[in-house]
Amino acid sequence: MLPKFFKPTSAASVPASTEAPRSRLAVGRVPRLLLALCALAAGLPLASSAAACTALGEVGCLEVRPRETTDASDAASLLQSSLPHAQKTVGDAPVRAALADLMQFTDVTGLPAAAQLLQKVRSIAQNAIASGVRVDPVTVQAINNLAQLLEQSTMQAINTGLTQDQSEVNRLVGTIDNCTIATLDDSAASDRRSDLSSCLATQSSLLAAKTSADTALSSFLTNLPAPDTLPAAASRTVANIRTYFQGLTTYVNQKSAELDALNGAAEAAAAALAAQKPVCGGKQGTFEVAMCDLGATSVGICNTYTGCYNTAKTAYEGAQPALQESEAARKAQYKALQNTKCFLDILKSDATSVVKQQQIAACDALTVDTASLDVTYPSTPAAKTCATVTKLPCTADFKTEEYDPFTDWNTELKAACVQCPR
Repeated sequence: MLPKFFKPTSAASVPASTEAPRSRLAVGRVPRLLLALCALAAGLPLASSAAACTALGEVGCLEVRPRETTDASDAASLLQSSLPHAQKTVGDAPVRAALADLMQFTDVTGLPAAAQLLQKVRSIAQNAIASGVRVDPVTVQAINNLAQLLEQSTMQAINTGLTQDQSEVNRLVGTIDNCTIATLDDSAASDRRSDLSSCLATQSSLLAAKTSADTALSSFLTNLPAPDTLPAAASRTVANIRTYFQGLTTYVNQKSAELDALNGAAEAAAAALAAQKPVCGGKQGTFEVAMCDLGATSVGICNTYTGCYNTAKTAYEGAQPALQESEAARKAQYKALQNTKCFLDILKSDATSVVKQQQIAACDALTVDTASLDVTYPSTPAAKTCATVTKLPCTADFKTEEYDPFTDWNTELKAACVQCPR
């Protein structure tokens, strides 16, 4: 049984073939367009035209020479090349012609192409309604195959773009998170602090020794007893004066020795303390330099982090408009795909023209949920707190924290303090 849109043709109306046909029509020939549509309807490669002929049932056909490629562009080429003959033999040739023309859009990877395709399909649907054309089952199946091709190619492009953009967002946010604050190594300053502390402890011990020696000497001088009293003039004899002189000599020798020892100890303690002070003074200077270096290093660490953070933050926030534009284009492309499929459904519908016009309006007003195509944009991570060393030499906080604990020397330490170079 021939489909209703078939019209028997004479053999003379069929263009001559350069190859001998393998089978012939009993009442006419089937154009190559229908072979392609039959192949699409049967889910077969376009090269399998013999199988497509079988799909036509009792109608014989002219087998198309097998071709090596079976992609959408191959389908478009075959449909276009068979169109002139199709227009002579097919009742719904305008729809078929438009369908063949649409095959070039089966790889809709951009919004302009999707929008153009949408307008073409809408126009085809409108024209079909206006002319009262109803497509046959083979064309319906071809439309279904076209919709499937569009779905596959468009969604692949949309999903690939979504994955790439989300990955780029995640990468940019990760770049911000990867900006780290280097650990401040204060071991050198800590070692110099310990050196100064040890030196000042020794200096305090020497001060204590000097104080003790000075006290002993002072006590000797203060408490030095007077020698024995000279005998009274009336009772003086050679013997008792001689005895007095012997006692006086013993007293002088003994006290002179004590005086020399105490004075020597005091002088030695003073000399030791005097020698220690320059040593501690040098260690104070070394400690203060180390603290200045620590402060400068902390500033450098924070500057490095701040530079990294600002650069990464700017890159992320600067990329968002383009990413959002790409996201919006994908959603518009997806909406265009759904609208296109809606109009294709109208094209193959058996409804009346009035109903189809209502369906056109419904397709125009179609609400498409694009939530699945949302790109997640995390909030820009806040900058981490990077603290610099603020208690630098000679500041009030530094003097209080570093030098006040050394009660014997805090005044001298503060007076000798040297500020960090500007």
